Amino acid sequence: MEVNINTSLPVTFEEIKTPDYINDDRFMCAKVWVCHTGKNLNNSIFSKDTITEMIPSLVGIPIVGYIEVDNTNEEDFAGHEERIIIDNDGVKVEYVGRGYGCVIESNNAKFETKICEDGIEREFLTCEVLLWKQFENCIDIFNRDGQKGHSMELHPSSIEGYLDKNKVFNFTKAKFRALCILGDSKNPAMIGGLIEKFELNFATQFETILTEINESIKQFSLQNQTKNNEFGLDINNNKEGGNDIVDKKLELIAKYNFTLEQLDFNVEEITFEDLDAKLQELSENHNEPSDTDVLFSTTYNQKREALSNALDPKIEKDADGKVTYEEYLWVEDFDDTYVYVEKNIWTPEYDCIHGRYTYTFDETTITATITGEFEKMILVRLTEEENKKLQDERNGVTEQFEKLKGEFEEYKTIYSTPNTEVESLKEFQTKKLQDERDIAETEVFEKFSELEGNEEFETLKSKASEYEIDALEKECFAILGKKSAKFTTRTPSNKTKVKIAFTKTSDDNVGEFDDLFNKHIKL
Repeated sequence: MEVNINTSLPVTFEEIKTPDYINDDRFMCAKVWVCHTGKNLNNSIFSKDTITEMIPSLVGIPIVGYIEVDNTNEEDFAGHEERIIIDNDGVKVEYVGRGYGCVIESNNAKFETKICEDGIEREFLTCEVLLWKQFENCIDIFNRDGQKGHSMELHPSSIEGYLDKNKVFNFTKAKFRALCILGDSKNPAMIGGLIEKFELNFATQFETILTEINESIKQFSLQNQTKNNEFGLDINNNKEGGNDIVDKKLELIAKYNFTLEQLDFNVEEITFEDLDAKLQELSENHNEPSDTDVLFSTTYNQKREALSNALDPKIEKDADGKVTYEEYLWVEDFDDTYVYVEKNIWTPEYDCIHGRYTYTFDETTITATITGEFEKMILVRLTEEENKKLQDERNGVTEQFEKLKGEFEEYKTIYSTPNTEVESLKEFQTKKLQDERDIAETEVFEKFSELEGNEEFETLKSKASEYEIDALEKECFAILGKKSAKFTTRTPSNKTKVKIAFTKTSDDNVGEFDDLFNKHIKL
């Protein structure tokens, strides 16, 4: 049976009208990828209907940013910058970003799809804006980089929505307040959020048109090749079955928003039901954020806000309730280890100092915890020339250090001793010292050989290693002295008492010693 094949190519042509402001040298034209539908990195969701209702609020809002010098000494945008002002009227927060352009009424707001850097295709609201060439530093940055990150700002009082069961905030109403230009160090909450300059020229448009035509031809060829070959279509006979399967499979692929080029398997080899299941699985993986996405779910602003919440103000009052001390901390910057702050103190005299705290950050709960004490830092204002001189000096010191480090490593390589030799030397030294010690102990104990068997002497020998040699010898002398000395007590001898009678007798009994007694004893 003859099969009719459609050979018409579906090419769409659009008339492009060049706006008057395109060729106005007061402006640079830019295109903003404002926000995408679905879940974003701020853990919130915008539906297409909600974004559509927000479109009218684009008109007239400013394009804002804050330009600073980065660590490479080049100017770049920062983020949504604010600062705390403390004066006699109290404390207030001031937005320090400035306007660099605006969204005009003819902004060509529309929905477009693009594949973002994470490989996921998203549907964006885009619009065209004007940047004012009066601010040359802004224009210079865009001429240098071509595009910058973008983050929208919403009017707080216009926000309405609800928190779903997954703790994701679903916006139902909101109005734009500003479109903010981000520097390279800041991550947009909307993956793929950009503001990019464009210049309308025929060559670029023609190249785009050719690309679209080639893509259409490619799709057409693939579809017809698939119909003829891949699905077993019997061109000469069975129109039913073959064409039905082809149409159903192509419709199914289109239903899941895929093309044949995106499929890494041969659809000819699987059934319609298996194709449906596989496309469903691919679609779920395609739309749901991966574990890697979760790691980047914390935007710069979320982390900054978490750090601000962790830095509690201090307010002290006297017995009468009068404030005697106020302390407020303002986040100036942060890295992975430190949060750099401006500390404003009222006592009631005002003082301002700068410093840093160490901190930890929980990606799951998006909360920061201050872990260290305040370290005071000195901020130095330098001219461009002074800063360059300082950086050159630092680089010189670093280069010198690296040179010395390299020379040291080379020296160690050339003159190093193998570990086996070092261990052998250590072992030899230990053995030699122990041998000398053993000899010295033996010599000491040999001097006191007569103490062998003495309990105190034997105990000393077992603990000899605890003593220096001199102290060991003294202990031996002490034991010897105790053993040699005899401390005996002499028992007093019995004394014989001699009794002499001094009784006076009569003269008749005078003996031969009477004259002697009479001479020396006086009665």
